[in-house]
Amino acid sequence: MVVALGDIDTITDAMAIVTFFEIRIDDTGLDAVDIRVLKALHETGIPVGVDSLAVQLNESPKVLTETIEPYLIQRGLIARGPKGRVLTDMGREYLVEQGHIEQKTKVRKYIMPLTFDRGF
Repeated sequence: MVVALGDIDTITDAMAIVTFFEIRIDDTGLDAVDIRVLKALHETGIPVGVDSLAVQLNESPKVLTETIEPYLIQRGLIARGPKGRVLTDMGREYLVEQGHIEQKTKVRKYIMPLTFDRGF
């Protein structure tokens, strides 16, 4: 979508918000491709090499390593290790908070003693 600004010499907050909405950048600065990367790492659950991730997302490995990955690493949403890329806790929290995945509830286990003194 192309918008002619005409005589406007100032971009307002409202204009920026509408523009980001139109090009699908969320309020945290991530676009649809960034979110697809995070979701793919979440679904895999194990370290993923750049070539495997590129095939899974139908993206170029070069685009992933030079454009997408640096920003996600800088934000602390993913980490790159010797075995591949992984989703960080911050990345998982982002996906939950933004409604991209459901939060798994943690089940706490309580151990009951075999003998219970009722104080009689």
